[in-house]
Amino acid sequence: MGEIVLKAERRLKKKPNFLPGVVYGKNFTSTPVNFDLKDVKKILSSSGEKAKVQLEFENNNYSGVIKEVQWDLLNKDKPIHMDVYVVPKNEIITLNIPVIFTGIEELHGKRLILQTFKDEIEVKGKLEDIPEKIVINVSDKQKGDFIKAKDLPIPSNVVLKDSEEEIIGEILEVDTIDDTDDTTNEEKVQ
Repeated sequence: MGEIVLKAERRLKKKPNFLPGVVYGKNFTSTPVNFDLKDVKKILSSSGEKAKVQLEFENNNYSGVIKEVQWDLLNKDKPIHMDVYVVPKNEIITLNIPVIFTGIEELHGKRLILQTFKDEIEVKGKLEDIPEKIVINVSDKQKGDFIKAKDLPIPSNVVLKDSEEEIIGEILEVDTIDDTDDTTNEEKVQ
């Protein structure tokens, strides 16, 4: 689990510096709560909208996952409501987790780029076994290489729900401009 604990208290009324939300689960009564806004911002900035969390609520600790964040229409950086699903220990859940590509700078040095088709994958497993994110290094890839779902480093006790053959990204060569071509764009169109 992440290091940041998400503190929540039963919502009796809206409070400043707190985010209204709902906590619910299989064996957990749906409860309106106020989340500590400082905790929410830390979690969202470090782990994203589908983060796994340690929820502190009414002197108890729970494992959970953020299921939904609603954002202010006028201020896209301001959350206005959040739902957290409390996951019972040993429950098998399905979760979308982000795919993070590293080594992109090295590709640029070879005049290559990464075209991504998907930035998250769907997996199934126990919450404690599902990683926060999947990181894959593409620095050694060559022009025309594909990154498929089966190439991602997924723990053996976690099941990939997406097709193993699904293309997550492709390595492309950067187009070059031919300086010897004297035709204008208008001439090329005709």
